[in-house]
Amino acid sequence: MEGLISIIMPVYNVQDYVVDSIMSVLDQTYKKFELIVVDDGSTDNTSIVIHNFIHKNFDKRIRFFSKKNGGLSSARNYGLPISRGEWIYFIDPDDVIKKDLLEKCMLAQKEDNSDLVMFRFHNIDDSGKRISHDVFSDKMVSGSYSREDLFSHYLLGHFQNYVWCYIARKNVYVKNKIFFPIGKKYEDIYTTPKVINGIAKATFLDEYLYFYRLRNGSITKTPSKERTTELFDAFLYSSNFLHDILKNKFKKSQHTYLVDALLHVYTVNLYRKSSDSKKIEKQLTKLIRKNLWQGRAYGLSWKKKILSGLISFKLIPLANLIIYIWESSIKD
Repeated sequence: MEGLISIIMPVYNVQDYVVDSIMSVLDQTYKKFELIVVDDGSTDNTSIVIHNFIHKNFDKRIRFFSKKNGGLSSARNYGLPISRGEWIYFIDPDDVIKKDLLEKCMLAQKEDNSDLVMFRFHNIDDSGKRISHDVFSDKMVSGSYSREDLFSHYLLGHFQNYVWCYIARKNVYVKNKIFFPIGKKYEDIYTTPKVINGIAKATFLDEYLYFYRLRNGSITKTPSKERTTELFDAFLYSSNFLHDILKNKFKKSQHTYLVDALLHVYTVNLYRKSSDSKKIEKQLTKLIRKNLWQGRAYGLSWKKKILSGLISFKLIPLANLIIYIWESSIKD
C-alpha cells in the first residue's frame, strides 16, 4: 500500500518496557502505518501485557502475533512477508522513538525520492535517561547519498549497522531476498550491507530520532568467548560480502573496514578476561597489522590510527590502557 509503513516489533521477555515502545509508535504524527508485534515465545508476562494493552487501547493498526521461540532474526523474518506496507521499519521492544520520526523520514524520502532514510540515535538507561549518543561521524551530514557514496561512508565507519536506524522500501528486501540470519547474533552486521547494495539512493537526517535502551544483562554488556567469536564471524561475513560486490572499488576502505571491525572485536575480547583471551588477542593483532598496512590506515580516525599502530607494533599494554580510557570517556 503506497505510503504505508510496516513497523515490525519482535518481542521477547520485555514486560517492563514494551508498552512504552508501543506507545511511542502510536503517538507518531505520521498516521499511515501498521505495527506488527511478533511475540517470540516470551516466558514472562510480555504477551499478557500486550493483550491487555490492546484490549484497553484498541487500535486497528496493531497486528499481534505469537510464535514459538526462534530468536530475533526469526521474529523479524516472520513479520516481513505478512507486512502490507510500501516501507519497512524495525524497532526493538525496549526502545522508543521520537514522535515525528516517521513524518520526518517520509518527508525526506519524498523530497529526494530515496529508497532508504537514515537517522541518528541516543542511548538511554533503564529509566529512560539519556546517557550518551551514537558515534556517527560528523562526515555524515543531512542530504542525499548514492549507493556508492553510502558504501564509501559505511566502509570508513561513518555510520553503524543497526536496522532501527533506517527505514527502507519493502521492495529492497523482497527484490534482493534479504532476510535476517537464523541462529546468529549481530544480525544487523549481516543484513545492512545487503540493504545498502539494494538501493539506488539514500537520505541521511542529522537528527536524533531513536532512543536505544542499554539494559543490564543485555548481549552487548556480557562479554564471552561466544560473543567474541560471533562478532568476528559477523564482520568476516560482511567483509567477504562487501569484497564480492565491490571487487577492487574502495580497496583501501575495505581494509579500513576490517581494521575498524577487528578493533571492535579486540575490545570485546579485552573485557572478556578468559583463559584463551591472550590467544585470541595474538590472532587479532596479526590481522590488524596486515590490514592496517594494506589499507595504509586510509580514513581511520586519529584515535584508531594510534590504537591500531600500537597493536601492530605489539605495544599491547599501552594499547589496552588507551582502550580502557577511551571506553570510559564515551558516555561523557
